[in-house]
Amino acid sequence: MQLWIEKYKPTKLEEISGQNKGVEQIVKWLDSWKPGKTLLICGPTGTGKSLIPEILAKEKGLQFLHVNVDDVSTQFITEITNSSKSKSFFHKGKLILIDEVEGFSGRDRGVMSAVLELIKQANCPVILISADPYLQKLSSIKEYCETIKLDKLAVPSIVKKLKEICKKENIEVDEDALKNLAKFSGGDLRSAISDLQIACTGRKTLTQQDLEVIGFREREQNIFTILQPIFHSRSVNVGRNSLMKSEKDSDEVFWWIENNILQELKTAEEIIAGYDLLSHADILRNRTMKQQNWRFKGLAADLMASISVFKTSHTGFVMYRPPQRLMQLGRTKGSRALMKSVCEKIGKKTHCSQRKVKNTHLPYLKVILKGNPEITEQLGLEKEELKILN
Repeated sequence: MQLWIEKYKPTKLEEISGQNKGVEQIVKWLDSWKPGKTLLICGPTGTGKSLIPEILAKEKGLQFLHVNVDDVSTQFITEITNSSKSKSFFHKGKLILIDEVEGFSGRDRGVMSAVLELIKQANCPVILISADPYLQKLSSIKEYCETIKLDKLAVPSIVKKLKEICKKENIEVDEDALKNLAKFSGGDLRSAISDLQIACTGRKTLTQQDLEVIGFREREQNIFTILQPIFHSRSVNVGRNSLMKSEKDSDEVFWWIENNILQELKTAEEIIAGYDLLSHADILRNRTMKQQNWRFKGLAADLMASISVFKTSHTGFVMYRPPQRLMQLGRTKGSRALMKSVCEKIGKKTHCSQRKVKNTHLPYLKVILKGNPEITEQLGLEKEELKILN
């Protein structure tokens, strides 16, 4: 059985999901590369750090030399340095990628010195890959380095890719299941694709219940463990890490914070500062959707995580209350489903979108349908659906 992460591995830069800005920055760096300079690509697992240079080398006609952490030694890097000075017979040039810098062994203390010499002497571009750009071992090459950070993939980007795979594999899928699968991956597209393949094995449909096979329930996080660091850590980094590692969407956490902020912040100064941060975070959340720029979502998370910095008063144990917004959505889930069904049926007959039916046609249809069972029958409306229109 072929692994889907290999079967659906991108072969062109345009196929890379959710990293348009990062791809543009890497292409720009390569096009303007000068000897003695290197590029450090950093970011979480599954964001395309190694894949983008590999595809870029192919598209530029460059020989791609991929150095894994298992290959690294002072002698091997020296050999690569010597090789980098020669021309390639079958390619326009070379591109050297040194992967997983954080995994360099301490047994060979000369490795980073050899890497620095490679950067200085190479007649071709050298790219380094690391999950952490602040590693102490990278300090010696910082002045020769440009850093590009690839962020975790946003849930919509992962969902879009998973949908494409399901379509090609002829699998009917519940969109909520895909959203949960995307959240479950923590921004790691490779992990999401692997989980999707496991969940779909032997099936032609995928539902929420099918995610149990990959342990979805076990990774659910208590909201208390998310809100505690945000309100009490007095550290932006700690609060942000809590948000990033949680399985809950940051939009949902936003409403939890908004509904419990008065329980945690007591003085007028704290409350003003807290709501000011939330209001700016809310503006960025809206811009995320309007402009489809997912960096705004990261900035919104930073603002949400900053609330504890302004907290000076002490509070004991707080029983966090669910957001009224979410409770209202839960109570109206059934009626909203019926309304959607009504709008869908009417839309098919009138050749209009569900939104157009709901916003424009329903007020008139409510009047027209009274005492006109023939029209009701033609629309195919059920008794429960008719109650929504009364």
